[in-house]
Amino acid sequence: MKYLHILIFGMIACYGFSQAAFAQIGKVPDAVMQAFEQKYPDASEATFVNKLVETDVSFQMHQVHYKARFSNKGEWQATLQESSFGELPEAVQDGFHKSKYADWNIESVYILYQPDKPVEYRVGVSKNAIQKKNLYFNSKGRLLHDNITL
Repeated sequence: MKYLHILIFGMIACYGFSQAAFAQIGKVPDAVMQAFEQKYPDASEATFVNKLVETDVSFQMHQVHYKARFSNKGEWQATLQESSFGELPEAVQDGFHKSKYADWNIESVYILYQPDKPVEYRVGVSKNAIQKKNLYFNSKGRLLHDNITL
């Protein structure tokens, strides 16, 4: 058990260090700025974080929070739109309630947009302080995959 705590602490420390190390290294490429302004002309309060090979942008649009990712060549890769569970399509809500995670606590809800892919719905859940996952549903409420999160 002692080794598990050390392992978990080490993973958290490495994650925190890696995020701090890659955030704001270098100037945001002009291609990213132009691609962002073209894709989201109504965005406000944009914050850019250059991560060497990609740039993350947090912004507001129509009173909703978004996070977008662009390659440093200005190619849009994905956007997460903050949402609430009640705003998800009925089929997605139903899919969650029928999943093995139905008794877990919902921590976050996002709508995931990616180029040339159908919309996905990401529901962040936790059972306790250690067991946390992101669940990905399609628009029909089918659980596509899950992944562990910190």
